[in-house]
Amino acid sequence: MNPPKLAMADGLGSDYPPVAELDLYGLLPCMLKVPLETEFNRLMQERGTSGACCFDWQDNLGLMQAVSEGVGPDQLPPVMIWVGNGALFNRNFMQQHLLNGRYRSISEPTVNDVLASHGLIDPHKNFTMLATDAVVLVADLKLVGNLQLPQCWSDFLEPEYADTLSLCGRHESEGFSPPMLLAMQQSHGFDGLRRFARAVGGACHPAQMSKLAGRGKPEGFPFNAVPLFFAETISDREDVQIIWPDDGALAVPMTMLVKADADERQQQMARYFTSLPAAEICSNAWFPALHPAVDNNHLPGRSLKWIGWDLLYDPSFEKLLEETLNTFRWAFREKRNNSPVMKKHAGSPKGHKAP
Repeated sequence: MNPPKLAMADGLGSDYPPVAELDLYGLLPCMLKVPLETEFNRLMQERGTSGACCFDWQDNLGLMQAVSEGVGPDQLPPVMIWVGNGALFNRNFMQQHLLNGRYRSISEPTVNDVLASHGLIDPHKNFTMLATDAVVLVADLKLVGNLQLPQCWSDFLEPEYADTLSLCGRHESEGFSPPMLLAMQQSHGFDGLRRFARAVGGACHPAQMSKLAGRGKPEGFPFNAVPLFFAETISDREDVQIIWPDDGALAVPMTMLVKADADERQQQMARYFTSLPAAEICSNAWFPALHPAVDNNHLPGRSLKWIGWDLLYDPSFEKLLEETLNTFRWAFREKRNNSPVMKKHAGSPKGHKAP
């Protein structure tokens, strides 16, 4: 049998079939993509398992577009894995594919002790939750000045933190992190979300944030909402402080969907991602994993800010998401032309453009 066909680092290849013809598609950030792909490939070759598999980091094969377009079940791979919004935030997809039993969770029956209280397992048993990103605060002490270091996300509702916070996203297109905005709306309502918009000065790729951290550069911000991996891999920490907010690091899940009618070969592929070796790769990349035996030693005693499954399955979720994004964008635009910080960063697109 041939070894599984795996995509190169950019997820592209002229001999790769369309998404609908894949057995497995993984849309993962590089710190997870490379080690998980390598170990998965090794294991499948060891077992003599063949299949059409692709690991991507920019959705070059268009999975998310297919999901958003509401394609039929035969047009999607039997196994899909991703970090971030994905189908979680797509109401049409959930109604068409999840509420009729087309997918079935293969989650472990027990959850890692340090994550058990956060409600990460899908109670409807559709999504398989594998791990979660944890977005924390990184303070650039050269830019903080006389500001008190925030201890909670809610601190950014106060007027003294205006224009001090950078979020993950694309500044030019106002593509700010929907999980963050939803979490703030859920905790503080729409009025709180407007006040939070006052604190946000811009957005950029987290790799860019980590490069700027502690350097006091004019294109930087005093505070940055950064995935834990990028925070922990900052090389020069002398003028940097990592803050795990008291109201929880933002949880951005790594989820998997497995079709209920997936054949044994495809299910075997999926089961690798619920295994201890895969969980250890996630945990070592600063993604706390749900496997009960993995050592999430960077998490004990710390909380997560997770919007929860009740909200995601709520029939009015799509309307709430749209209202949340529009409310934030309106508030952000309203202050943009009047803020000297915003004007400064508008003149420094290099520091805020996601690759």
